[in-house]
Amino acid sequence: MNMNLAFGPDPYLEEIIRRLHANDVELTDITLHGCRMSKEVVERFANGLAIHKHVKKLDLRYSFLEGGIATIANILLLRDKKNGTTTNKSVSIGTTSIQEFIFQSCGFDDNDAQAISNLLLHNKTTIKVLNCGQGSIMTGRGIRCLFKGLLDNNTLEHLDLSCCTRMNDECTLDLANLLQSKSCALRILNLTSTSISNVGLQRLTSTALSKNCTLQTLHLSRTRISREGVAALLDVLRHQNTTLRTITRSYESTISGGCFWNEIDCLLAQNRAGRALLQDTETPVSMAPLLLARANKEDDPHVMFSLLRQVPHVWTQA
Repeated sequence: MNMNLAFGPDPYLEEIIRRLHANDVELTDITLHGCRMSKEVVERFANGLAIHKHVKKLDLRYSFLEGGIATIANILLLRDKKNGTTTNKSVSIGTTSIQEFIFQSCGFDDNDAQAISNLLLHNKTTIKVLNCGQGSIMTGRGIRCLFKGLLDNNTLEHLDLSCCTRMNDECTLDLANLLQSKSCALRILNLTSTSISNVGLQRLTSTALSKNCTLQTLHLSRTRISREGVAALLDVLRHQNTTLRTITRSYESTISGGCFWNEIDCLLAQNRAGRALLQDTETPVSMAPLLLARANKEDDPHVMFSLLRQVPHVWTQA
């Protein structure tokens, strides 16, 4: 059940907490936009989440939580399995069913990043979406800590770090290591309005195109990427096959990147068509790699599209 309590009064929040502690099976989606919680309320709310086994989505964007997101993450991590409460003497590692954590514009800081990292490292989580961008005040230390927690995670598919303006080159090196990890399942990475540099982009692209990477969509709008960074991205795309299908950028980047972006878009179109072709069960196993290889080596885009059109149903799937 979707409980959308945008700027909801306390009675609604108390009802949510009551249903959490009652393990209400119909409560699967909690959306509390602009909610204000005292530390005592945050603790009761978190203990309810620790007990509840059916919540799939927790959306707290624009909310103010005294004690921060760290309070929720720590209670989910350090709880007693028997009664669902946190203790000092009897602590055990719990399991959360939550698949989507959305903490956008919650003042997500380094303490929150550390707590979420611990949760990811030690809990049996099924997390698929983590949004801690827009309004985040994480420093480079917090960002790197978050990447550390995700290093062995094999469920996260969508990571939103938009507006994390303190992402330095060391952060992007850790992110690159994360992307090439064999356990990484990340498909969507949002770096919009971050401080990623040309050097950071070169590290990411050279890694993101490795055979172990699953990344399909990369958001780079309103970043500091210049023509030099775009050229480096193009060079990698020219020489390596990749799972990347979409790269978003801002108008300014399109202007500065010039013709580089045109060729990048063409190469990404090859990936979309080629990947659909490779995954198509009706395409002979021996034929698909041959067509994709020929298309990737063909300089003339008209000839390339002609080659890929030899399997017409590819275009409807791409």
